Amino acid sequence: MTDEEIGGIIADFVAAGMRVREAGFDAVQLHGAHGYLMSQFASPLFNHRTDRWGGNPENRRRFHLEIISRLRKALGDDYPI
Repeated sequence: MTDEEIGGIIADFVAAGMRVREAGFDAVQLHGAHGYLMSQFASPLFNHRTDRWGGNPENRRRFHLEIISRLRKALGDDYPI
């Protein structure tokens, strides 16, 4: 995936979170286990990237932190993630 594609996926997570809130749900839950995309970014077994999205643990968790940060901006501090 390119940086642009990763950015698009992060934007999709944010858009989904906003739809969850608009639908009246109490919180957004992110599922980052069982081989889904978030776990693939976090795992050194699957993530062999050499750019800012891979390598050391800080880079491998960047995807998660970007999603959470952007969700927080979009949903506000009072909406549970």
